[in-house]
Amino acid sequence: RRKALPSDRTSYQTVYAESNGSVAAPTAGLHFDHEVLSAMEAGGASFENTVLHVGAGTFVPVEGPVADHVMHHEPFSISIALMRKIAARNESSRGSPGEADDGFGLGPLVAIGTTSTRALESAYWVGVKLKMQQARDCSQDNDDTQEMVIGQWDPYKLANEVGGWHNLPSVDESLSIAADWAEARGLQALTGRTQLIIVPGYRFQVIEALLTNFHQPGSTLLLLVAAFLGSEAKVQEA
Repeated sequence: RRKALPSDRTSYQTVYAESNGSVAAPTAGLHFDHEVLSAMEAGGASFENTVLHVGAGTFVPVEGPVADHVMHHEPFSISIALMRKIAARNESSRGSPGEADDGFGLGPLVAIGTTSTRALESAYWVGVKLKMQQARDCSQDNDDTQEMVIGQWDPYKLANEVGGWHNLPSVDESLSIAADWAEARGLQALTGRTQLIIVPGYRFQVIEALLTNFHQPGSTLLLLVAAFLGSEAKVQEA
């Protein structure tokens, strides 16, 4: 293990990073330099940024039953514009396939890394909690605004409350509710803290594809990948 070098500030960093706060770079994004991004945009892809400041707790291994593992809260932020864009995309895809004018086109919504995944999925659950009139449980006064908080097991509890995952609000409805909530407070983005843990059995609400990097055995990030693939066996095959 070597000491940190001044060059690490640029080499161990995504080219689109904008704010300080994470203890580590989101490694999936390290594969995208300006040349790659430009080539993909020329091919029709579009990109949007989200923020989730990775904490040291992300790298704490699961050493016993998953139910006993405690996730740390991590700050996240998603712009109102992006939430409305995703909401419009999903609403259009249900109503008139092929006619969506949302800037995303008809390709899948791909999360670049587990960090972006947890930020996007957390935004959805904020909308669900607001719709179910649980804002008092997931918000805390923070000066003149409010900070939304998603607990570790909130999604699983909320799905159970409505009688199953299939009874949850649509992506466009939930993100629109979250966007309205933030906009009513004069904010440009939905901000909060998330403790969300994604394990097999979780049903992804926002993302449709995932690009990720290598993960340590026993990590919660590997559990997220297993949840996306559908089983731990598929992770081993991959």
